Amino acid sequence: MLLETAPGRLLIVAGFGNSFVQRDQIVAKGEPIGIMGGKPYEQEKLNETAQQDGQHGSETLYIEIRQAQAPVDPSAFFRASQQ
Repeated sequence: MLLETAPGRLLIVAGFGNSFVQRDQIVAKGEPIGIMGGKPYEQEKLNETAQQDGQHGSETLYIEIRQAQAPVDPSAFFRASQQ
């Protein structure tokens, strides 16, 4: 999924099991765009593969930010957890 968050800035998101938006749809700030998790048989296969690779088998959300088509360090866009 490609989201234009500002002129020349793209947010690339992958890993949703189900997307809630359509092509060229305008999305409001805070509006859900998708949900993690796929079909049960797909998730089972992902879990098996992840266990073979030594991972926990959890779902993965991929996020990439691009400005003027160049990758940008996303750390400035996320707040650190306050625990």
